Amino acid sequence: MKNLLMAAGAVFATTAFLAPAFAAEQPEPATPGFKLLYDETLTTENVEPLPAHGLKIGETEVQLELTSLTDLQKTYGGEISDFNGENRGKSWLCYALPANATAPASLAWFVSDGVMGNNYGINFVVVEVAPAGDTPTCVAPTTPLVLTSTLPSLGAPVADVVKAIPGLDAKDDGVLSYGGEIPVPAYLKFEGEAATGSVINYQITKGVVTIRTISQVSAM
Repeated sequence: MKNLLMAAGAVFATTAFLAPAFAAEQPEPATPGFKLLYDETLTTENVEPLPAHGLKIGETEVQLELTSLTDLQKTYGGEISDFNGENRGKSWLCYALPANATAPASLAWFVSDGVMGNNYGINFVVVEVAPAGDTPTCVAPTTPLVLTSTLPSLGAPVADVVKAIPGLDAKDDGVLSYGGEIPVPAYLKFEGEAATGSVINYQITKGVVTIRTISQVSAM
């Protein structure tokens, strides 16, 4: 699973490339959510069938590996940040979201890993309780951004996570990590054999969700 998710290969989105606005090259973000996304020490439980993430922004489905950073930027603003150079390493948009009736103030990271080519297809999405201190590359969206999912998110009790993903053991503090292969999304329009893997991590703090990461990578 980890090999599939970190596969070095080109997975190109089909959206047209428009010249995006870039920030100067940035250091890799050090927030707890971004670190959890790339934590290679985690033991990921294989879950079959893997529950769908059902990510949406407003009424629009987030089609991982196809929806691009430039798509988001056109609607919600911000500057695309790069680590390790343009089109290599990682590129991201980060939005600072206000608290609402069900969740605290948060950061939403949309990340295009180096395997995605220069169309900036989003293959990682992270939401985390806004940490203390400054996060220079995170900005308020220019238009209200409402990110929803069919999976439990920030503020949900760990019981909701365990109910949504049978087989996981509840814990009041720590990380729940699970993943597996999923059907290759039809919207990717691969020709020939391909495989798609997904991993979802939850940071549980005092019995509630404080971070959720969703990853998806396909390889031929």
